[in-house]
Amino acid sequence: MESLRQVLPGLMLLRRQLLPPLLLLLIARAAQSSAAGRAASNTSAAGWPKVRTIRNLETLWEVPEQPRGVLFVAHGCSHSGSDWWPPSPRCRHCLGLPEEMAVRRAALRRGYAVIAVSSFDRDTKCWHNTAPSRSEDLQRLPGVLAEVAAEDGLEGIPLYVFGVSSGGGIVLRLAQIMPAVQLRDEGWVAWRPKQWPCIKGWKWLPLEAENATPEPPGEPHVSHVSPKAQGVVAQVVPARPNLLVAECGDSSGEPESSDGGSSSRRAFPPVLFVHMAQRDPDFALQVEEAIQFCSQAGIPAAEIRVAPWPVTPRLLRRSRLISARQAVAAVAALQSAGLLDQRGFLVGDPRGSDSWRQALQPVLGELTDG
Repeated sequence: MESLRQVLPGLMLLRRQLLPPLLLLLIARAAQSSAAGRAASNTSAAGWPKVRTIRNLETLWEVPEQPRGVLFVAHGCSHSGSDWWPPSPRCRHCLGLPEEMAVRRAALRRGYAVIAVSSFDRDTKCWHNTAPSRSEDLQRLPGVLAEVAAEDGLEGIPLYVFGVSSGGGIVLRLAQIMPAVQLRDEGWVAWRPKQWPCIKGWKWLPLEAENATPEPPGEPHVSHVSPKAQGVVAQVVPARPNLLVAECGDSSGEPESSDGGSSSRRAFPPVLFVHMAQRDPDFALQVEEAIQFCSQAGIPAAEIRVAPWPVTPRLLRRSRLISARQAVAAVAALQSAGLLDQRGFLVGDPRGSDSWRQALQPVLGELTDG
């Protein structure tokens, strides 16, 4: 585990902030209409986030002074890239969901620029998790990241990707085609897979062995292309081994080799799985199998098992939209409705029922609308 910490300095910083408490997330999500008119934050006063549509995808980003790396964050279904920033004149539709805000602030404090993108599908707001040739998102994301990097001088520094649920799936798939965003002397450049024949026998190379990597014919010299420059955090997402294979190939995702024979593969980036083992035992088994696969393949991998959190006034106060008085009343209302056990844990999954909304409406009013 210690060696993984050294390989993934930009990922482990998220250990405490990764799991959004479901009830708090839903309450805050429902507050869009009331939050949009709030005053600008310090972030907005400093000119952040930048908000732009790039390649038909809403893109938001924020860059600290002297950035040491980049963190791309991918939302789950029914969410958007605007969830990661508070509402402001620069982004009136931003929500500032508490756990997303915590992740963003933690990354910025440690010197990581944060880039968030809204999925192409704005009906379900899920990501199109399929082969790159059929995915509206995977066809666009590498170019979006490259454009942001070029605009704000982020070329040549490590890129990490973090996704939740559907977003966890898209970052795993993005890592499979990560050569589309390579680190080079001149920065991040678009990469067409057929321009580089796959390199036979690609191994996981230590940093000092980079110069031993064969140079692709007809391309500029690559002086700093290392699997250690990137990493993946996949949260609450099925961990199938087929998503942990980085393949050379065309835009269809089908592997190809330089001689037309058996497929060649490059190293998949280090990966960290975050999951609710007690709540989702099936996912826990998948993560166990995926880590075994990574071990056999030489891919640095680890997991964080997040235990359930009791619903307390302190937990609800993580949202700036809920006052101390409302937080106490909300917990009491959930207890009276039988939605919490004696220890304060939810007795069911709030995503599958509106009973929590009905219990909280008299207490939180408009925060439960929408």
